[in-house]
Amino acid sequence: MTTSGSRSTNAPLGSNRPFRYIQDKARSDWLASADLWAEFERSSENAIRSLGSSDRRWNTSSATDLKASLFSSLESVRLAAILATIEFSPNDPDLLCAIVDLIFDDTSARVRGTALRAAATLERTKKDANVLLSSLADKMSEQFQIEVGAIDTRLSGLWLRSVDLLTTARDTLSATKAMHEQLLEKNSRGLLTKMRADRAFAKSQLDNSDPSVRATAIGVLTSNYDPTPEILALCEQWSMNEHDVGVRIACVGALNRFFRKSSDPRIARIFAQLVRDDSSHVNLRKAAYEALFYLLNRPQEEWPMMREAIGQFSYPDDIDWAFVDSCLV
Repeated sequence: MTTSGSRSTNAPLGSNRPFRYIQDKARSDWLASADLWAEFERSSENAIRSLGSSDRRWNTSSATDLKASLFSSLESVRLAAILATIEFSPNDPDLLCAIVDLIFDDTSARVRGTALRAAATLERTKKDANVLLSSLADKMSEQFQIEVGAIDTRLSGLWLRSVDLLTTARDTLSATKAMHEQLLEKNSRGLLTKMRADRAFAKSQLDNSDPSVRATAIGVLTSNYDPTPEILALCEQWSMNEHDVGVRIACVGALNRFFRKSSDPRIARIFAQLVRDDSSHVNLRKAAYEALFYLLNRPQEEWPMMREAIGQFSYPDDIDWAFVDSCLV
């Protein structure tokens, strides 16, 4: 394993550098390897053959040969060796350490991304991934200049799962937006296009007797148009006392969009009050809790949605009540 490079002992535990790296570099590396990985998942033999190699050759290679190939000057050989390691030698500690090195040190985005996918796959499928995660923890300490020991195997495993989650978020977001658009059209009772074209008409629908139409109007008036102080004040009021929970959730979403990252104490108090209100619908309380993290610009790895996706958060058991109550002051 590579050991060169300076390490700082001053970085605080919980530094967001590893997660910032996902946004700045790991995402593009992951996407650069998408075509090869899709082929590998369909057929490892065909994927290795597409790189100009035979899987039979790799099946009979020693760990020493594989490790040398992982650092070949030829990109295709390095890629084939990564795939062969997963297929034929997933338990060799030297090979696992070499793959971790490639995640950060290789000059090719496609190789880095393939190594990253390989590590994520092994972490997810191996019964004992401690060697891999220990190697990754050490490498992360070096890469991000974090005190040795501050990153353990639990955190390195979380980082790998977060890479998978955050780098596929774009596809998920696109699908979610498409579903949301269909839902908006349905809930608007056919009025969505006109609301988007005519602000006055959209505003008039706030008095519609159908709560789904009112909720849609709130969404349109705060996303398709710059929301006026009057509309924002209405959202604050309705988030607390509108009788329909769907309208209240739409108002929380509207306030979240407008005030995101502002740390506005008044809005934070509203969200915290909703979370604390046992009489409110669970979906409203959950929406308000998640909105607090966006409002206060908390790191992505802390977001309930992200933690829930990797099995680290369950609502309401894992609510940080001290965090919520700090917003009530």
